[in-house]
Amino acid sequence: MDDSNERVEHFAAVQARTSVDHALRAVQQNFTYLSAAADHKASIVIGSTLVLLGLLAGTLHSGPAPVAVYVLGGFTLLSCLFALLGVLPRVTRWRRGPR
Repeated sequence: MDDSNERVEHFAAVQARTSVDHALRAVQQNFTYLSAAADHKASIVIGSTLVLLGLLAGTLHSGPAPVAVYVLGGFTLLSCLFALLGVLPRVTRWRRGPR
């Protein structure tokens, strides 16, 4: 690189436009909206599955239950776990250097 104090303007001939700024802002706003909607939906699934699991636990305490209650409870628990995985944020560690 040249150590002189002269600045080289590589994009001096390029006319400034705001269309890319508007497009990026729209994409960011849509992504934020969709992320909030997914979090809301996951919260509804978590709440409803926990209520259903509570009702199923009450059914199991009252006596022997049919196999369908166990199947329903298992899939309800599985859907609750997947909803929790969808809500939890991803946390990654920063790596130094090349991979």
